[in-house]
Amino acid sequence: MTWKIKISTISNILIFLFFCNILGDALNFTAYNILMFSSIGFMLLRGVGELLKSVKSAYGIWLLLFAALIYASAFWALSQSLAMNLANTFFKAVVMLLFVYSETNSFDKLILRLKQFMAATLFMMAKILIAFFSGQNRLNSFVKGVGLYFNTVAQILALAIVLALWFIFNRRQHKGMAAWVCCLYVVAAYTMIIWSGSRKSLLIPLVGLFIVVLIGRYDIRARFRWIIFALFVMVVIWHFVMSNVELSGRMDNLFSTLLSDSKSDVSVLERQYYRDTAWKLFLQKPFFGWGANGFMAYLTQIRYAHVAYCHNNWLEIMSSFGIVGAVIYYWFYAYLIVKLYQNRELEWNMGSFFLTIILIFVIFEYGIVTYYFTIYHVLFCFAAIFLKCASKQPAGRLRSGQ
Repeated sequence: MTWKIKISTISNILIFLFFCNILGDALNFTAYNILMFSSIGFMLLRGVGELLKSVKSAYGIWLLLFAALIYASAFWALSQSLAMNLANTFFKAVVMLLFVYSETNSFDKLILRLKQFMAATLFMMAKILIAFFSGQNRLNSFVKGVGLYFNTVAQILALAIVLALWFIFNRRQHKGMAAWVCCLYVVAAYTMIIWSGSRKSLLIPLVGLFIVVLIGRYDIRARFRWIIFALFVMVVIWHFVMSNVELSGRMDNLFSTLLSDSKSDVSVLERQYYRDTAWKLFLQKPFFGWGANGFMAYLTQIRYAHVAYCHNNWLEIMSSFGIVGAVIYYWFYAYLIVKLYQNRELEWNMGSFFLTIILIFVIFEYGIVTYYFTIYHVLFCFAAIFLKCASKQPAGRLRSGQ
Protein backbone atom coordinates (compact mmCIF):
# COMPACT_ATOMS: atom_id res chain seq x y z
CA MET A 1 0.00 0.00 0.00
CA THR A 2 2.82 2.41 0.88
CA TRP A 3 4.52 1.75 -2.46
CA LYS A 4 1.28 2.41 -4.35
CA ILE A 5 0.74 5.64 -2.47
CA LYS A 6 4.27 6.78 -3.28
CA ILE A 7 3.83 5.87 -6.97
CA SER A 8 0.60 7.84 -7.16
CA THR A 9 2.17 10.82 -5.41
CA ILE A 10 5.11 10.88 -7.82
CA SER A 11 2.85 10.84 -10.88
CA ASN A 12 0.67 13.59 -9.38
CA ILE A 13 3.72 15.77 -8.78
CA LEU A 14 5.07 15.20 -12.30
CA ILE A 15 1.73 16.06 -13.86
CA PHE A 16 1.30 19.22 -11.79
CA LEU A 17 4.84 20.35 -12.69
CA PHE A 18 4.03 19.66 -16.34
CA PHE A 19 0.97 21.92 -16.12
CA CYS A 20 3.02 24.63 -14.38
CA ASN A 21 5.72 24.38 -17.05
CA ILE A 22 3.48 24.74 -20.10
CA LEU A 23 1.38 27.47 -18.46
CA GLY A 24 3.82 29.40 -16.31
CA ASP A 25 7.24 28.81 -17.86
CA ALA A 26 6.56 27.89 -21.49
CA LEU A 27 10.03 28.78 -22.79
CA ASN A 28 11.86 26.65 -20.22
CA PHE A 29 12.54 23.74 -22.57
CA THR A 30 15.13 22.24 -20.23
CA ALA A 31 12.51 21.73 -17.53
CA TYR A 32 10.10 20.37 -20.14
CA ASN A 33 12.66 17.80 -21.33
CA ILE A 34 13.46 16.76 -17.78
CA LEU A 35 9.75 16.22 -17.09
CA MET A 36 9.36 14.27 -20.33
CA PHE A 37 12.26 11.89 -19.63
CA SER A 38 11.15 11.53 -16.01
CA SER A 39 7.67 10.57 -17.22
CA ILE A 40 9.11 8.03 -19.67
CA GLY A 41 11.22 6.51 -16.90
CA PHE A 42 8.23 6.45 -14.57
CA MET A 43 6.06 4.66 -17.16
CA LEU A 44 8.77 2.08 -17.84
CA LEU A 45 9.25 1.39 -14.11
CA ARG A 46 5.49 1.19 -13.61
CA GLY A 47 5.16 -1.33 -16.43
CA VAL A 48 4.09 -0.93 -20.04
CA GLY A 49 0.63 -2.46 -19.56
CA GLU A 50 -1.22 0.77 -18.82
CA LEU A 51 0.78 2.64 -21.46
CA LEU A 52 -0.15 0.08 -24.12
CA LYS A 53 -3.81 0.46 -23.19
CA SER A 54 -3.47 4.22 -23.66
CA VAL A 55 -1.72 3.84 -27.00
CA LYS A 56 -4.48 1.49 -28.23
CA SER A 57 -7.26 3.84 -27.16
CA ALA A 58 -8.98 6.14 -29.65
CA TYR A 59 -7.15 9.06 -28.04
CA GLY A 60 -3.74 7.39 -28.33
CA ILE A 61 -4.38 6.37 -31.94
CA TRP A 62 -5.37 9.95 -32.80
CA LEU A 63 -2.24 11.47 -31.26
CA LEU A 64 0.19 8.94 -32.74
CA LEU A 65 -1.44 8.94 -36.18
CA PHE A 66 -1.24 12.71 -36.43
CA ALA A 67 2.33 12.72 -35.07
CA ALA A 68 3.28 10.18 -37.76
CA LEU A 69 1.71 12.42 -40.41
CA ILE A 70 3.74 15.42 -39.21
CA TYR A 71 6.97 13.42 -39.43
CA ALA A 72 6.04 11.99 -42.83
CA SER A 73 5.19 15.44 -44.20
CA ALA A 74 8.83 16.49 -43.72
CA PHE A 75 9.58 14.58 -46.95
CA TRP A 76 7.44 16.97 -49.03
CA ALA A 77 7.50 20.02 -46.75
CA LEU A 78 8.35 23.46 -48.07
CA SER A 79 10.86 23.70 -45.22
CA GLN A 80 12.15 20.41 -43.87
CA SER A 81 13.76 22.05 -40.84
CA LEU A 82 10.51 23.77 -39.78
CA ALA A 83 8.60 20.53 -40.32
CA MET A 84 11.00 18.50 -38.20
CA ASN A 85 10.98 21.13 -35.45
CA LEU A 86 7.20 20.90 -35.26
CA ALA A 87 7.29 17.09 -35.43
CA ASN A 88 9.73 16.83 -32.53
CA THR A 89 7.76 19.35 -30.47
CA PHE A 90 4.49 17.54 -31.09
CA PHE A 91 6.02 14.15 -30.26
CA LYS A 92 7.21 15.45 -26.88
CA ALA A 93 3.69 16.69 -26.25
CA VAL A 94 2.31 13.26 -27.17
CA VAL A 95 4.58 11.60 -24.59
CA MET A 96 3.39 13.92 -21.81
CA LEU A 97 -0.27 13.74 -22.81
CA LEU A 98 -0.23 9.94 -22.87
CA PHE A 99 1.43 10.02 -19.45
CA VAL A 100 -1.40 12.19 -18.07
CA TYR A 101 -3.97 9.95 -19.78
CA SER A 102 -2.48 6.69 -18.49
CA GLU A 103 -2.11 8.02 -14.92
CA THR A 104 -5.74 9.16 -14.61
CA ASN A 105 -8.10 6.23 -14.25
CA SER A 106 -11.04 7.46 -12.22
CA PHE A 107 -13.39 10.42 -11.96
CA ASP A 108 -11.78 11.36 -8.65
CA LYS A 109 -8.37 11.49 -10.32
CA LEU A 110 -9.84 13.50 -13.19
CA ILE A 111 -11.26 16.03 -10.72
CA LEU A 112 -7.78 16.25 -9.19
CA ARG A 113 -6.34 16.96 -12.65
CA LEU A 114 -8.86 19.77 -13.16
CA LYS A 115 -7.84 21.31 -9.84
CA GLN A 116 -4.15 20.94 -10.72
CA PHE A 117 -4.72 22.63 -14.08
CA MET A 118 -6.62 25.52 -12.49
CA ALA A 119 -3.92 25.90 -9.83
CA ALA A 120 -1.30 26.05 -12.61
CA THR A 121 -3.27 28.87 -14.28
CA LEU A 122 -3.13 30.77 -10.98
CA PHE A 123 0.65 30.31 -11.06
CA MET A 124 0.58 31.66 -14.63
CA MET A 125 -1.44 34.74 -13.64
CA ALA A 126 0.83 35.42 -10.66
CA LYS A 127 3.95 35.39 -12.86
CA ILE A 128 2.34 37.76 -15.35
CA LEU A 129 1.49 40.22 -12.58
CA ILE A 130 5.00 39.95 -11.14
CA ALA A 131 6.43 40.78 -14.57
CA PHE A 132 4.07 43.74 -14.91
CA PHE A 133 4.89 45.22 -11.50
CA SER A 134 8.58 44.65 -12.25
CA GLY A 135 8.39 47.25 -15.00
CA GLN A 136 7.14 45.43 -18.10
CA ASN A 137 4.31 46.97 -20.09
CA ARG A 138 0.97 45.20 -20.32
CA LEU A 139 1.62 43.06 -23.40
CA ASN A 140 5.26 42.29 -22.61
CA SER A 141 4.19 41.05 -19.18
CA PHE A 142 2.70 37.96 -20.81
CA VAL A 143 5.74 37.04 -22.89
CA LYS A 144 8.34 37.97 -20.27
CA GLY A 145 6.34 36.49 -17.42
CA VAL A 146 5.31 33.10 -18.80
CA GLY A 147 6.57 32.89 -22.39
CA LEU A 148 3.10 33.07 -23.96
CA TYR A 149 1.28 35.72 -25.98
CA PHE A 150 -1.62 37.54 -24.37
CA ASN A 151 -4.19 35.89 -26.66
CA THR A 152 -3.03 32.39 -25.72
CA VAL A 153 -3.11 33.19 -22.00
CA ALA A 154 -6.57 34.73 -22.25
CA GLN A 155 -7.98 31.82 -24.28
CA ILE A 156 -6.68 29.26 -21.79
CA LEU A 157 -8.16 31.23 -18.90
CA ALA A 158 -11.49 31.45 -20.74
CA LEU A 159 -11.56 27.67 -21.18
CA ALA A 160 -10.47 27.15 -17.56
CA ILE A 161 -13.44 29.27 -16.48
CA VAL A 162 -15.72 26.72 -18.19
CA LEU A 163 -14.05 24.00 -16.11
CA ALA A 164 -14.52 26.09 -12.96
CA LEU A 165 -18.22 26.42 -13.74
CA TRP A 166 -18.60 22.66 -13.27
CA PHE A 167 -17.58 23.01 -9.60
CA ILE A 168 -19.88 26.02 -9.18
CA PHE A 169 -22.86 24.31 -10.81
CA ASN A 170 -22.34 21.28 -8.57
CA ARG A 171 -21.62 23.10 -5.33
CA ARG A 172 -23.92 20.72 -3.40
CA GLN A 173 -21.70 17.78 -4.35
CA HIS A 174 -18.50 19.72 -3.62
CA LYS A 175 -19.19 21.25 -0.23
CA GLY A 176 -17.00 23.56 1.75
CA MET A 177 -15.08 26.39 0.16
CA ALA A 178 -14.65 24.71 -3.26
CA ALA A 179 -17.52 26.56 -4.96
CA TRP A 180 -16.59 29.91 -3.39
CA VAL A 181 -12.95 29.44 -4.35
CA CYS A 182 -14.04 28.71 -7.92
CA CYS A 183 -16.22 31.83 -7.95
CA LEU A 184 -13.22 33.92 -6.90
CA TYR A 185 -11.15 32.11 -9.53
CA VAL A 186 -13.67 33.02 -12.25
CA VAL A 187 -13.56 36.69 -11.20
CA ALA A 188 -9.74 36.73 -11.19
CA ALA A 189 -9.45 34.91 -14.52
CA TYR A 190 -12.03 37.11 -16.23
CA THR A 191 -10.34 40.23 -14.89
CA MET A 192 -7.07 39.03 -16.44
CA ILE A 193 -8.88 38.37 -19.73
CA ILE A 194 -10.32 41.89 -19.79
CA TRP A 195 -6.89 43.32 -18.94
CA SER A 196 -5.27 41.31 -21.75
CA GLY A 197 -7.56 42.85 -24.37
CA SER A 198 -8.30 39.52 -26.07
CA ARG A 199 -11.67 39.92 -27.75
CA LYS A 200 -12.51 36.28 -28.47
CA SER A 201 -11.61 35.29 -24.93
CA LEU A 202 -14.24 37.67 -23.55
CA LEU A 203 -16.88 35.71 -25.45
CA ILE A 204 -15.71 32.13 -24.81
CA PRO A 205 -16.97 31.74 -21.18
CA LEU A 206 -20.34 33.29 -22.05
CA VAL A 207 -20.78 31.06 -25.10
CA GLY A 208 -19.71 28.12 -22.94
CA LEU A 209 -22.27 28.99 -20.26
CA PHE A 210 -25.10 29.12 -22.79
CA ILE A 211 -24.08 25.77 -24.33
CA VAL A 212 -23.83 24.08 -20.92
CA VAL A 213 -27.26 25.32 -19.88
CA LEU A 214 -28.80 24.12 -23.15
CA ILE A 215 -27.29 20.62 -23.29
CA GLY A 216 -26.91 19.82 -19.57
CA ARG A 217 -29.50 18.00 -17.49
CA TYR A 218 -31.02 20.99 -15.70
CA ASP A 219 -34.64 21.83 -15.00
CA ILE A 220 -36.38 24.84 -16.54
CA ARG A 221 -35.91 27.04 -13.48
CA ALA A 222 -32.17 26.31 -13.34
CA ARG A 223 -31.80 27.01 -17.06
CA PHE A 224 -33.67 30.31 -16.75
CA ARG A 225 -31.64 31.33 -13.68
CA TRP A 226 -28.29 30.73 -15.37
CA ILE A 227 -29.34 32.44 -18.61
CA ILE A 228 -30.39 35.55 -16.63
CA PHE A 229 -27.07 35.40 -14.81
CA ALA A 230 -25.18 35.16 -18.12
CA LEU A 231 -27.04 38.16 -19.52
CA PHE A 232 -26.26 40.16 -16.36
CA VAL A 233 -22.57 39.27 -16.65
CA MET A 234 -22.61 40.32 -20.31
CA VAL A 235 -23.99 43.76 -19.37
CA VAL A 236 -21.38 44.23 -16.61
CA ILE A 237 -18.51 43.16 -18.88
CA TRP A 238 -19.76 45.36 -21.70
CA HIS A 239 -19.74 48.33 -19.32
CA PHE A 240 -16.14 47.69 -18.24
CA VAL A 241 -14.92 47.06 -21.80
CA MET A 242 -16.57 50.13 -23.29
CA SER A 243 -15.23 52.32 -20.48
CA ASN A 244 -11.67 51.43 -21.56
CA VAL A 245 -10.48 53.42 -24.59
CA GLU A 246 -8.23 50.70 -26.04
CA LEU A 247 -10.66 47.82 -25.49
CA SER A 248 -13.67 49.77 -26.73
CA GLY A 249 -11.79 50.67 -29.90
CA ARG A 250 -10.87 47.02 -30.52
CA MET A 251 -14.46 45.91 -29.94
CA ASP A 252 -15.81 48.61 -32.26
CA ASN A 253 -13.45 47.46 -34.98
CA LEU A 254 -14.47 43.85 -34.43
CA PHE A 255 -18.20 44.53 -34.71
CA SER A 256 -17.79 46.85 -37.69
CA THR A 257 -15.95 44.03 -39.43
CA LEU A 258 -18.57 41.43 -38.55
CA LEU A 259 -21.59 43.59 -39.41
CA SER A 260 -20.28 45.36 -42.54
CA ASP A 261 -17.62 45.20 -45.22
CA SER A 262 -15.54 47.77 -43.37
CA LYS A 263 -12.18 46.46 -42.10
CA SER A 264 -10.46 49.30 -40.28
CA ASP A 265 -8.58 47.13 -37.76
CA VAL A 266 -5.06 46.32 -39.01
CA SER A 267 -5.04 42.97 -37.18
CA VAL A 268 -8.36 42.01 -38.80
CA LEU A 269 -7.01 42.90 -42.24
CA GLU A 270 -3.84 40.90 -41.70
CA ARG A 271 -5.70 37.87 -40.41
CA GLN A 272 -7.94 37.98 -43.46
CA TYR A 273 -4.80 37.99 -45.60
CA TYR A 274 -3.52 34.97 -43.67
CA ARG A 275 -6.75 33.04 -44.24
CA ASP A 276 -6.87 33.93 -47.94
CA THR A 277 -3.25 32.86 -48.37
CA ALA A 278 -3.79 29.57 -46.53
CA TRP A 279 -6.83 28.81 -48.71
CA LYS A 280 -4.77 29.53 -51.83
CA LEU A 281 -2.03 27.16 -50.64
CA PHE A 282 -4.61 24.46 -49.93
CA LEU A 283 -6.07 24.74 -53.45
CA GLN A 284 -2.59 24.34 -54.93
CA LYS A 285 -1.94 21.09 -53.03
CA PRO A 286 -5.33 19.88 -51.79
CA PHE A 287 -4.49 16.28 -50.85
CA PHE A 288 -1.30 16.38 -48.75
CA GLY A 289 -0.59 20.11 -48.45
CA TRP A 290 2.77 21.83 -48.14
CA GLY A 291 4.01 19.85 -45.14
CA ALA A 292 4.17 20.69 -41.45
CA ASN A 293 4.59 24.41 -40.81
CA GLY A 294 3.99 24.94 -44.53
CA PHE A 295 2.08 28.17 -44.03
CA MET A 296 4.85 29.90 -42.08
CA ALA A 297 7.45 28.46 -44.45
CA TYR A 298 5.61 30.08 -47.35
CA LEU A 299 5.46 33.46 -45.61
CA THR A 300 9.19 33.19 -44.92
CA GLN A 301 9.86 32.29 -48.55
CA ILE A 302 8.02 35.35 -49.89
CA ARG A 303 9.71 37.49 -47.20
CA TYR A 304 6.49 38.62 -45.60
CA ALA A 305 7.14 41.12 -42.82
CA HIS A 306 5.07 39.41 -40.10
CA VAL A 307 5.53 35.63 -40.26
CA ALA A 308 2.93 33.88 -38.09
CA TYR A 309 0.41 31.06 -38.13
CA CYS A 310 -2.72 31.73 -40.16
CA HIS A 311 -5.12 32.33 -37.21
CA ASN A 312 -7.48 29.60 -38.43
CA ASN A 313 -6.91 26.03 -37.29
CA TRP A 314 -8.90 24.45 -40.13
CA LEU A 315 -6.96 26.33 -42.84
CA GLU A 316 -3.64 25.89 -41.05
CA ILE A 317 -4.11 22.12 -41.10
CA MET A 318 -5.51 22.01 -44.63
CA SER A 319 -2.72 24.15 -46.09
CA SER A 320 -0.06 22.06 -44.31
CA PHE A 321 -1.53 18.53 -44.59
CA GLY A 322 -4.35 18.81 -47.12
CA ILE A 323 -7.62 16.88 -47.00
CA VAL A 324 -5.80 13.81 -45.67
CA GLY A 325 -4.50 15.74 -42.67
CA ALA A 326 -7.85 17.39 -42.02
CA VAL A 327 -9.56 13.98 -41.89
CA ILE A 328 -6.86 12.46 -39.66
CA TYR A 329 -7.07 15.38 -37.26
CA TYR A 330 -10.76 16.22 -37.15
CA TRP A 331 -12.25 12.72 -36.97
CA PHE A 332 -11.45 12.77 -33.26
CA TYR A 333 -13.48 15.94 -32.80
CA ALA A 334 -16.50 14.16 -34.25
CA TYR A 335 -15.79 11.12 -32.07
CA LEU A 336 -15.60 13.24 -28.91
CA ILE A 337 -18.77 15.17 -29.74
CA VAL A 338 -20.79 11.99 -30.27
CA LYS A 339 -19.42 10.14 -27.23
CA LEU A 340 -19.59 13.13 -24.89
CA TYR A 341 -23.16 13.84 -25.90
CA GLN A 342 -24.07 10.23 -25.12
CA ASN A 343 -22.46 10.55 -21.67
CA ARG A 344 -23.22 14.22 -21.03
CA GLU A 345 -25.22 13.58 -17.83
CA LEU A 346 -22.63 11.33 -16.20
CA GLU A 347 -20.81 12.48 -13.07
CA TRP A 348 -23.06 15.45 -12.37
CA ASN A 349 -23.16 16.65 -15.98
CA MET A 350 -19.37 16.66 -16.35
CA GLY A 351 -19.75 15.32 -19.88
CA SER A 352 -21.77 18.43 -20.79
CA PHE A 353 -18.87 20.67 -19.79
CA PHE A 354 -16.29 18.73 -21.78
CA LEU A 355 -18.67 18.64 -24.75
CA THR A 356 -19.01 22.41 -24.37
CA ILE A 357 -15.23 22.84 -24.50
CA ILE A 358 -14.96 20.77 -27.69
CA LEU A 359 -17.77 22.78 -29.29
CA ILE A 360 -15.98 25.98 -28.29
CA PHE A 361 -12.92 24.72 -30.14
CA VAL A 362 -15.04 23.98 -33.19
CA ILE A 363 -16.55 27.47 -33.13
CA PHE A 364 -13.51 29.56 -32.25
CA GLU A 365 -10.90 27.72 -34.29
CA TYR A 366 -12.01 29.97 -37.13
CA GLY A 367 -9.84 32.63 -35.49
CA ILE A 368 -7.15 30.66 -33.60
CA VAL A 369 -4.66 27.84 -34.22
CA THR A 370 -4.60 25.11 -31.59
CA TYR A 371 -3.26 21.89 -33.07
CA TYR A 372 0.42 22.32 -32.17
CA PHE A 373 -0.02 23.99 -28.78
CA THR A 374 0.31 21.50 -25.92
CA ILE A 375 -1.79 23.70 -23.63
CA TYR A 376 -4.93 23.26 -25.74
CA HIS A 377 -4.30 19.52 -26.12
CA VAL A 378 -4.46 19.09 -22.35
CA LEU A 379 -8.18 19.90 -22.53
CA PHE A 380 -8.71 17.23 -25.20
CA CYS A 381 -6.82 14.86 -22.91
CA PHE A 382 -9.25 15.64 -20.07
CA ALA A 383 -12.21 14.93 -22.37
CA ALA A 384 -10.66 11.61 -23.44
CA ILE A 385 -10.01 10.68 -19.81
CA PHE A 386 -13.65 11.41 -18.99
CA LEU A 387 -14.77 8.96 -21.68
CA LYS A 388 -12.29 6.35 -20.41
CA CYS A 389 -13.72 6.68 -16.91
CA ALA A 390 -17.29 6.67 -18.25
CA SER A 391 -16.66 3.35 -20.01
CA LYS A 392 -15.74 1.78 -16.66
CA GLN A 393 -18.97 2.79 -14.91
CA PRO A 394 -21.44 0.03 -13.97
CA ALA A 395 -24.54 -0.10 -16.12
CA GLY A 396 -27.23 2.21 -14.80
CA ARG A 397 -24.93 4.22 -12.53
CA LEU A 398 -25.53 7.91 -13.03
CA ARG A 399 -24.52 10.77 -10.83
CA SER A 400 -26.14 13.85 -12.25
CA GLY A 401 -27.07 17.16 -10.65
CA GLN A 402 -30.25 19.07 -11.25
